[in-house]
Amino acid sequence: MRELFSLRFVAAVLAVIGSFLVVGRVTSGETSTVEAPSVAAEFTRRIDLVTMIERFDPVAFVVSDGVAASTSVLTVDDRRAVTIVEGTPGVDRCSTILRRVGDCVLFADLLGEAVVWFEIAPLLNDGEHVEMPAVVGFDGDRALLANGLLVPHADVFTRRCDTEYASFIEMLADRGEEMVSWWSVVDEAITDVVCTS
Repeated sequence: MRELFSLRFVAAVLAVIGSFLVVGRVTSGETSTVEAPSVAAEFTRRIDLVTMIERFDPVAFVVSDGVAASTSVLTVDDRRAVTIVEGTPGVDRCSTILRRVGDCVLFADLLGEAVVWFEIAPLLNDGEHVEMPAVVGFDGDRALLANGLLVPHADVFTRRCDTEYASFIEMLADRGEEMVSWWSVVDEAITDVVCTS
């Protein structure tokens, strides 16, 4: 007679319980971050993939009420494509007018190869940067943005502000979220912080 609770079954159950504990800790905010006085996002999303989009299929891909209204395949180069399944939560800031080749960038939170959350954002006029929310803290080797995204960052930010600051931490303490950050498609990281007031 086969055993009901094999070692493999018990290990799988413990792994699931452990996953719930880790997710609970992350979403409760018990991460080692240096935060500004207020962080707008209620939870964080670790961005695993950032890539320029060459083509949308279908071109009329839309996000409605915060989720993908249909399944779409985003071609990112000659050999790779990313599928966003209908109902996947996300944000689309890159209007159909801007969807020429290489004008939109995909930021995706992945589970394996599946997209579980995404943001599609337009390139700035310089063709090298994407405007993102303010950097409000750090979590390990990632920058925490005001919208809860965790993304790679440069060792030192280029600070674009009328006021001279000795460091980014001083700038953050003074400005809080009154700034934006720039993602560099060349450096594949947040490289600049720009005052907005």
